[in-house]
Amino acid sequence: NDLNPIEAETTDSIELGMKMQGTWGFASVAVYSAEIEDFQANDFDDSDGTTITGFTNGGDVETQGVEVDVLWAATDQLTLNGGIAISDSESKNDGDPLPFAPDTKYSLAASYDQPLQNGARIAYNASYIYTDEILSGNIGQTDEVPFLLPDYSILNASVGYHSEDDRFNVTLIGKNLTDESYATTYSGDGFRY
Repeated sequence: NDLNPIEAETTDSIELGMKMQGTWGFASVAVYSAEIEDFQANDFDDSDGTTITGFTNGGDVETQGVEVDVLWAATDQLTLNGGIAISDSESKNDGDPLPFAPDTKYSLAASYDQPLQNGARIAYNASYIYTDEILSGNIGQTDEVPFLLPDYSILNASVGYHSEDDRFNVTLIGKNLTDESYATTYSGDGFRY
């Protein structure tokens, strides 16, 4: 109750993009830039030994980058796709990176449908996802080691049986097959990742 209301967040942004589609597949490219005034952010307060999350204006921020997505129908059965996002997001006040904004994130995936004589099919899928290191915490806390979370990669795969009319499907799904340990957030109290 003792907190003052926060200011409204306003954004000036521009995005240019192009999309292409054909029998070969689909591709899109987008370039963007945004300036945000009175950026609204979580504010973690650990001053009394207990983490309390509030909401505050984190100053002015800017972000720019490029995103590319491609889907290629290599054959009637094989589809390959991938995407990459490269961004530069930082506080205009002190140059610190924004929380939860990795500089690079990309994914690669493949799908293969093997037709069976009875009209059913076996579907194989695999994907690889990479996420660059991220800041997890308040703007300005990059010097504190726990708040900078390391990059990580995830490998997923699945194999499934699909009946001829797709009314019956059974799929075995494997997530994080390389058993990668990673954190997606850190609360600041030393044990909650």
